[in-house]
Amino acid sequence: MPPLEPPTIMRWTAFALLFAMGFGCTMQSSGQRCQQNADCNTDTDLCRNEASPERECNGLACICCPADPVAAATITACLPRVGRSDSGVTDTGARAD
Repeated sequence: MPPLEPPTIMRWTAFALLFAMGFGCTMQSSGQRCQQNADCNTDTDLCRNEASPERECNGLACICCPADPVAAATITACLPRVGRSDSGVTDTGARAD
């Protein structure tokens, strides 16, 4: 087999690197999307439901939020949502605008 030329070696190297990156682990930071806890920084974050960050993720529309409530309060996307009920009263009992 003849030796490979430098451009061919470079193409194969680039292909191998792209292939490895595709299978590599990615870790999302707080406030970014995830599908499971393993997608987030497992030392500090949990994958939470985007609509209700106080609940665990079901695999769809999820974000990484700090497990520490004080740290989670600093990220707007990780703040618990207060929804509106059919009566127009929020979960806190206050009248919605």
